[in-house]
Amino acid sequence: MPQFHPAGLIGVVVLILLAWSISEDRSRFPFKLVIAGVVVQFGLAVLLLRVPPVVMGFEAIGYWVNAAIMTADEGSRFVFGSLADPAGPAGFVFATRVLPVIIFFASFMAVLYHLGVMQRIIAVLAWLLRATLGVTGTEAMAMAANVFVGQTEAPLCVRPYIPRMTRSQLATLMVGGFATIAGSVFAAYVTMLGGDAPPAGTEADPAQVAARVQFIKHLITASVLSAPAAFVMAKILVPERSTPVDEGLHSAHRQAHRKRARRRGRGARPTGFASRSTSRRC
Repeated sequence: MPQFHPAGLIGVVVLILLAWSISEDRSRFPFKLVIAGVVVQFGLAVLLLRVPPVVMGFEAIGYWVNAAIMTADEGSRFVFGSLADPAGPAGFVFATRVLPVIIFFASFMAVLYHLGVMQRIIAVLAWLLRATLGVTGTEAMAMAANVFVGQTEAPLCVRPYIPRMTRSQLATLMVGGFATIAGSVFAAYVTMLGGDAPPAGTEADPAQVAARVQFIKHLITASVLSAPAAFVMAKILVPERSTPVDEGLHSAHRQAHRKRARRRGRGARPTGFASRSTSRRC
């Protein structure tokens, strides 16, 4: 059984105290949410790192992500030739080695949103955050979306409610974007830091693949654990001074559905393709 090291717990306490020291209103320390957030974070860590079925599931996801990145690498080599090979004469070129992977994963996430897969995953995580931390449905949905998409795209999930958000809710929305990892950036991290891909036409080293999968698992775990941590830090920095409107998750989903229906009724606009594809996601 692994030994307990208090350094991590001490670090959590120090970060909370630092956030409280620069809080807008130190007299409104959210004790209940902070305790719940830390407990949820530790519980998720144990679940993701110690429970065998969950660990095996995350390992399977890691192998799938690694296979997808290697597929994108092969596509980059097909288009750019030796410029996409880190062992080639040009060495590691960011434009031909990392950017194609980012485009690949961004497109893949768009397909998952179109099929309705990501909406269901986000809804489950949002329900978990709302039930355990007692936050509003708008905050929970935006934070859950931040775990999978970028900081500029997640707020579009709750776009109709942003004008009515309090200062504390807006701070939570922004902190969540900085705390988590977007899917496309996640792929870029794996490409740059997870080890070099095997040269073209050669088999991947199993030990290297296992190390890369371990790196992927840790990145996914870090992004998931950052969701409750972001709530804790945001509510300490900008405590809630008023009673925010709590629309609930079902209301937010219905509002997003009505918005998509209105857009379909108005028809396609040639100049707005990018904004339509992004706003359809939630």
